[in-house]
Amino acid sequence: MNLNSKSYSNSLKKKLIKIIPPSLHLLIPRSFEIVGTIGIIEICDELKEYETQIGEILLNLNPQLQTVVTKASFHEGEFRTQNFKHIAGIENTITQYRENGILIELDINSVYFSTKLSTEREYIAKNVKKYSNELVLFSGAGPYSFVISKYQPNISRLTSIELNPQGHEYALKNIEHNKSNLKKSQIFKQIQEICKKYSIPLYEKKILQSLNQLIYHFKNCDVNSYNSILKEIEEYNIEYNSKIVEELNYKELFEYSKEFNSLNIKTIEVNLNTINEEEKLKLLLLLICNPNFIDYSIKLKTKIYTIKTLLEKNYLLQLLTTSKPLNEIDKYNSIYMPLPKTAIEFLAKAFQLCIKGGIIYLYCFLKEEELDNFSNDTIKKIYKIAKQKNINVKILNIRKVGQSAPRMYRCCIEIQIL
Repeated sequence: MNLNSKSYSNSLKKKLIKIIPPSLHLLIPRSFEIVGTIGIIEICDELKEYETQIGEILLNLNPQLQTVVTKASFHEGEFRTQNFKHIAGIENTITQYRENGILIELDINSVYFSTKLSTEREYIAKNVKKYSNELVLFSGAGPYSFVISKYQPNISRLTSIELNPQGHEYALKNIEHNKSNLKKSQIFKQIQEICKKYSIPLYEKKILQSLNQLIYHFKNCDVNSYNSILKEIEEYNIEYNSKIVEELNYKELFEYSKEFNSLNIKTIEVNLNTINEEEKLKLLLLLICNPNFIDYSIKLKTKIYTIKTLLEKNYLLQLLTTSKPLNEIDKYNSIYMPLPKTAIEFLAKAFQLCIKGGIIYLYCFLKEEELDNFSNDTIKKIYKIAKQKNINVKILNIRKVGQSAPRMYRCCIEIQIL
């Protein structure tokens, strides 16, 4: 929550003018940011001697707060993190923040995060379509990812990439905090119905845990090293045997899958060219029962693929639940790049990972006079990168999503791949 309303500003100012000399009244902070139980306020050098009192007043103004800190540095370094100085309340930088029906846990000292983008996250999440593949670059503790899944539980794949290992660890924690996001999905309901009908003791918790593992993909890596392509295998002499899904009923299949784990049998071969709808459902149950244990070798048209990692198993999940061609399953419908200072440096990679007709949401800083200028320097650079990659693009929109300094704005440029 970013509080800068007149009531809070006035309350803060009324309290502070009693302790701060009249000559410094114009420097009194007009706003502050709340992340969970932590209040963050900017205090200029001239008011440093009053920072403890400012912090105590802020604590008293808002009972939600347990801690007040002031910014001790700008966003800096490889991970764009910021240092904070404790000035009042409990000395702590770890908090839980609620937004748009999701919960994000993070350490504000080690993970980049802004509450000011909550409206923007809601805006983009409301535009996500069913069965789409979404990619969040520079994903931090996962706010974009979890808001997207909250608004669209019928998502096919949600990949999130973060270089900062601490940001990645908090993202994995936040899967548990937001595990029920996918409970409204059609896949969840489908498997739930099968389990009830055949008295399979696969409880909701297990289904959700498995779906979260399959659909969420938080990767701790450099954006430029990420590659989502399925690998074909060279052994074309595999004899495909789908008797498991052909002959066993659902309950037998579930019992067999447990035996599968205990026997440490690793691979099931399936020919997706000949599998029928009931067999697809059985394979779907097997996949969701055991996302970690069973590997697959699948034949699709004339090609054979190994399915080992959770990301690859998500491709199998999509092949069983959608009719998308493989070249669309492999890429993303939308790509989000919420790192305004340097995101454009990774745009060439985003172009490679986006489907035709897909949209890339590139965040950047623009001067006021550049907002309505579709030939500003940033736009020219976008077209130059696209030309180098032999990709045709169209700028759909330039949206202002926040102010970072006088006459300087955080913006989102929406780029469509043609």
